[in-house]
Amino acid sequence: MSVSTGTARSSVLLPTNAILPGDKSDQVTLVKNGKAVLQNVRTGDRKDDQIAVISGLAAGDSVVTNGVLFTQPGKPVQVRKAKAVN
Repeated sequence: MSVSTGTARSSVLLPTNAILPGDKSDQVTLVKNGKAVLQNVRTGDRKDDQIAVISGLAAGDSVVTNGVLFTQPGKPVQVRKAKAVN
């Protein structure tokens, strides 16, 4: 994840495949206590294969970016550390 800041707001850039689009709200899958949890988010601008999440995430949240469609709320999630991208 990378953080983009501006004068009015800050956002987190996520791969577009991390977003689960919905009719009323977009969602991401978080990992909390080793289990999958769906979280509503508000998205902003898109860039190629990234999308800005402008609300709904907190510092330290772990977002599932691969295998999102295979996760189920309340079920265990296997976590691998990702390398930072600049």
